[in-house]
Amino acid sequence: MNTKINPFAQILEAFRGFTFSGSFYNLRRQSTGSKIVYAIIISIFTGLLLCALEAFSFSTDKEVTQFMNDLPEFYYSNGEFYCEDKFEESSSGTYMLIDTSQTQFTQNHVKSALADSSITDVLLISKTNIITYKTLTGEYQDMKLSDLLNVFQIQALSKQQVLSGYKGFIFKVAMIISLVIIPCQFIRLFSASLILTLIALIINAICGSKESFSTLYWISFYIQSVFMIILAIGKPFLSLSSSSLTIACLLLFIITMHHTLKHGEPEVKTTVVSNHFNDDFDDFMRQETVTPSTSYDSSYGDADTYTEPFGNNTDTNSAKPQKSSSGLSLKKED
Repeated sequence: MNTKINPFAQILEAFRGFTFSGSFYNLRRQSTGSKIVYAIIISIFTGLLLCALEAFSFSTDKEVTQFMNDLPEFYYSNGEFYCEDKFEESSSGTYMLIDTSQTQFTQNHVKSALADSSITDVLLISKTNIITYKTLTGEYQDMKLSDLLNVFQIQALSKQQVLSGYKGFIFKVAMIISLVIIPCQFIRLFSASLILTLIALIINAICGSKESFSTLYWISFYIQSVFMIILAIGKPFLSLSSSSLTIACLLLFIITMHHTLKHGEPEVKTTVVSNHFNDDFDDFMRQETVTPSTSYDSSYGDADTYTEPFGNNTDTNSAKPQKSSSGLSLKKED
């Protein structure tokens, strides 16, 4: 009998599948609705976790904290930004310039910054606007500071306010970003499972298994969900590159899928619901359905047989021939 598993309990069962291959087979028998609910839970959980941990990692980074402390005194008021000193820094291909002596930066200032071939990203902040440019994608944005800060309902700002509240601000931004990340995680779960299923087909042939595409897909689906949880928890704190993490997950998938297909699908046990009355009735119905006969031994000669169906009253108006004990046929006269 197919046992329904709570979507939250399916997470534990999916982790258990890496040791007990039968767990993935039990999970793949769940209804489509249950799997969709499970996918939604995984997407929300991993999406929020990714954003929250990334924000935590960023806000506790020593370099970021030191950078914030090294910034010159600044404040924002009446739609204009003022910085006590000019701030310029270039590291890891990113060029940042804060110069409020400039009323507004333009594209010409971006071109000047890109004169250095090592620069790939540019961030310019003037008295009234902020410009960002990414060489890799060619994305160029020119925004008014007043428009940007009005989105966050900020009318005035100072360095001390930023230092005391920037961590909370980072988490607010992370939660806003999660609204975009969650749908992406949902799509990623189903699309990545499809790619893994193509690899599972090869493993299926090597193992000599005859599992259907649907079975392989849903097993891959639950394995991928575990990978998403692991990456959401560990990625912000792991020093491995994205390509290294992808290779590690792929190797683990191959090993897990091979182990699962090698052991095969366990037999599904069914549960028969019965009671004593039904059992007696079933035993009764297994007996011969032919109408039982009753024998009467005659004290004269051979035994005669009289047959009468259950629950059927004989018609008293009809006459039926019967044998007497002397062997003569008697008939009821009208």
